[in-house]
Amino acid sequence: MVTAIKREIIREIRKLHSGREPLNISAVKRNHPKLIERVYAVRPFWGWKRALEDAGLDYSKIDIELLDYIDCKICGRDFGALDVHLRRKHDVIAEDYRSEYAGAETTCERLRAAIAEHRLRKRPLLPRWEKVWTPEYVLDRMAELHRRNFPMNLYSMSERDQALSIKAREFFGSWDRALRGIGLDPEKIRLARPTENLTREDVIARLKQRRENPPGEKDDSALANAARKYFGSWNAALRAARIEPTAGPSQWARASKAKILAELRRRKRTGEPLRSVRAASEKRGKALRDRAGKLFGSWNAALVAAGIKPVHQYSPWPRASKAAVLAEIRRRKRAGESMATRKVERTKWGTSLINRAKILFGSWASALLAAGLNLPEGLMSPWKKADKSALIKEIRRRKRAGETLRIGEIEREPWGSPFARRARSLFGSWHSALLAAGIHLTAGRLNRTRRAISKPPAIST
Repeated sequence: MVTAIKREIIREIRKLHSGREPLNISAVKRNHPKLIERVYAVRPFWGWKRALEDAGLDYSKIDIELLDYIDCKICGRDFGALDVHLRRKHDVIAEDYRSEYAGAETTCERLRAAIAEHRLRKRPLLPRWEKVWTPEYVLDRMAELHRRNFPMNLYSMSERDQALSIKAREFFGSWDRALRGIGLDPEKIRLARPTENLTREDVIARLKQRRENPPGEKDDSALANAARKYFGSWNAALRAARIEPTAGPSQWARASKAKILAELRRRKRTGEPLRSVRAASEKRGKALRDRAGKLFGSWNAALVAAGIKPVHQYSPWPRASKAAVLAEIRRRKRAGESMATRKVERTKWGTSLINRAKILFGSWASALLAAGLNLPEGLMSPWKKADKSALIKEIRRRKRAGETLRIGEIEREPWGSPFARRARSLFGSWHSALLAAGIHLTAGRLNRTRRAISKPPAIST
């Protein structure tokens, strides 16, 4: 059934297709994130594949865009892969980076597509229609397999489409959560291995047999699935077989902030690892790291809250405010540090600071001017591509600071001529720029250009 919401989405998809825009999932997530969100919010589950089909588009004929670069969230620079850059430039390993920046990738899309193709050991159940694995593609693929009546238990999928089973657990935490994402109830999915229809009694007998003759590292997915099916969890099945579990649920799964902080301080006192990757590798350490990230935003933020200096600090500038950037610029000036772009980039987190300044102020030069500093020689003018709002803001700042507003005097200042030219280009004249900024000068203060176009005085006879 095509609802009003679906019809609106279909019209938007067709419009994008007619404009020759790429329609693979990763490209649409990048260019039109709201559209993807709307598609995956539709219930019953719809998905991008069915949305394209309902729009009359053949998935194999859509335009595809795969980026050959990825930006570093710490300094903003672009690379094909970040692993080496993170180690050499920021002394951070990829696992810590992904833990700090949720959802961040360390490899560009083209490389990820090539790696996925190289790892394809055998032909999957269905040909792949997306080059790059994403959570959305996982759900689409699962939904398509379900529509074609393939068995959806984890054991069967691991045998038939191993990459899908791995990515589903990687993106969603478990196969059951992925099943719920497409509207399936895991309890109603047959969990036992197709060739082994284990009963409740079979499960108990097999568990007792395992206690007497441990199987070592041998996989027994059928038994594990049947245990969850009949008893809810592996430990509940052990108790039903009168076997005391050796491991229970982690104490960190629902721990409070105070308990997390106390554990971090204890680790500090006893000299235990404080790096997130090392902590996660310990027994129940991943639960501790995940809970710390959920409560404090990241592992490093939890360390800071506990009064511990992070082992690997991250740049404070990618999310910094204007006030924070200006304060840092003024601090560097007071300390006698150079404000030249290349010299700032060579300092710790300097590139990240400059990139943030460009986002907030338009350019590094504009940030320096906003901080009340004179621009160093060789720095590019901040006014060459400035917009009207930036010019008006500078004019008003000059007015408040009591600086000259005479065009002739401004043109003699550093970058004054580019500022004046940009004002004339956008407003038609310097006087119009002043009026746009809400400044009305008396006749005696107008610049020569304004007086020249004013009405000439009457000639006495």
